[in-house]
Amino acid sequence: MIGCFELDYHQDINAWLPHIHLITPDDTKTIECLRTVARNINKHSMRKGVRKRPILVQKLNDPIKQISYLFKFMPQMVTSYVYEGKRYTRKISLKGEQKVIALVKFDRFGFNNLIFKYGIRLPNFTKNLNRKS
Repeated sequence: MIGCFELDYHQDINAWLPHIHLITPDDTKTIECLRTVARNINKHSMRKGVRKRPILVQKLNDPIKQISYLFKFMPQMVTSYVYEGKRYTRKISLKGEQKVIALVKFDRFGFNNLIFKYGIRLPNFTKNLNRKS
């Protein structure tokens, strides 16, 4: 499995909430295990009456687009609205000071700490950057 940790600002509750985008093997047992873990982590709702959707499973149909989405590292604002009695959300780009704060926070995490990996190895990109010429 490989994926990235990401934070989005949820305007309705004034909070930054984390989520992870993952690519996993197409294995029902693995996916059900992830669902169980997500349900246990996500027991407490921050919003009354809002259904939690901790896992979305998709086939890897467009690898370049889907993999690049994993590594976008661009926090966004999530806004919600109600239309005909149903709650919807949409993401919009952060502006001004919020965007600066988000990028500084992500920079403090460091690239390798934002990547989730299990059963694979990734090169240490910072090793060569710190080498003296």
